Parts: sequence; C-alpha cells; structure tokens
Amino acid sequence: MDHRFEAPVTVVHESGPTGFVLVRYLQAAGINCVVARMRWAMQERHQGILVTQHDKNSFTVGLSDSAPFGLTHEHQDW
Repeated sequence: MDHRFEAPVTVVHESGPTGFVLVRYLQAAGINCVVARMRWAMQERHQGILVTQHDKNSFTVGLSDSAPFGLTHEHQDW
C-alpha cells in the first residue's frame, strides 16, 4: 500500500527500544517527528495527552497535567 501526503507531514513516534534512530531518520527525510513518552505516562498515571492546534495545518502533541490520565484533550491556540 502506497500513501502520499502533502507537505508538511508530522508523525508521532513512541519512544522505546529504537531510541531516537527512527526520529533522526525521519527528520533527515524532511519529516517532522514528535516523540511520545506513552509508556512513561502509563507508569506515572498523572498526565494525559494534549493536542494543540496552532493554525489550520499546525498541531503539537504532548503530555500535559491539564489533561487527566487516560484522556486526550484538544486545544485551539488561534
């Protein structure tokens, strides 16, 4: 299966045994990469996921105390 996406493209990669090798590879290919610390969040159980939309095509994803553990909250920053 071949998928094509228009630039800019951002992917989310869960940190783990591969370390940041995949992140460096994607960035070298011109692909934005966000590293999620999902396993850490699962162990700590105090942060949820916050997806912030900065404009029509720009988002950031991260762990946040403002989102309860196990939930994903959305925030519009424009």
